Amino acid sequence: MMPKSKRITKQYTYSAYFFLLPNFIGFLVLILIPILAALGLSFVKWDLFGSIQFVGLDNFKTLLHDKDFWKYAGNTLFLMLGIPVGMLGSLFLAAVMNQRLKGIVIYREVFFLPTITSGVALLILWKWIYNADMGLLNSALHGLGINGPDWLGNPRWAKPAILLMTFWTTVGGYNMILYLAALQGISP
Repeated sequence: MMPKSKRITKQYTYSAYFFLLPNFIGFLVLILIPILAALGLSFVKWDLFGSIQFVGLDNFKTLLHDKDFWKYAGNTLFLMLGIPVGMLGSLFLAAVMNQRLKGIVIYREVFFLPTITSGVALLILWKWIYNADMGLLNSALHGLGINGPDWLGNPRWAKPAILLMTFWTTVGGYNMILYLAALQGISP
């Protein structure tokens, strides 16, 4: 006969497994199996209608010699720069929002606004900000005596413009709220 404390511990363990089972099944079906399937398919040549032909590393050799691949990889790496910058910006903003200031609730709402605002409204706002002829940013630059570029029409300026827009929408969002909750949970 097992002692009562061990039986209770086993019951809690089985209950935990039962509650974790849906997440584990979701992880298998939606993440792990597709990743393994994509990895397996990367070593074959298959057009969905013909037979599967194993080609080994030929797909990767072709990819590495493709000039467009390096352009797309560079774009991805450039836009990924926004992730750590956005996280640091969110942490900084949360530290500022953690201060006891008059009207801080209003500031918190203003910074969380991009998260709750419709995506279409935000896109229209940023399209106006980046407008080459009468946009807010180029008007401010014109006031300083600088001719602003065509932010979204020039490939050289489009990536930084998109990165800035993404930074603005992510810094005041959920990351800031999570960091703020963590900061407020720390005992003085």
